[in-house]
Amino acid sequence: MTHVEWQWRERSSGAPYRQRVSMSEAPAPDEEFLALIEHELNCTACKVRTDGAFCPTAAELVRAEREARR
Repeated sequence: MTHVEWQWRERSSGAPYRQRVSMSEAPAPDEEFLALIEHELNCTACKVRTDGAFCPTAAELVRAEREARR
């Protein structure tokens, strides 16, 4: 759901001002997605892959993340 609210903004010079901002209430990333991202940042095989294939651990995390989204 999206709503509009007022927020204070700073200027490079002069007084701060209020601006209308559209806010989205997007759901927080789930644990499975965060685990996949953390793995891909730390896994050497995932960092150097050129064929788009996941290492076995990443493939397992991808399956878990997809199941969690269903």
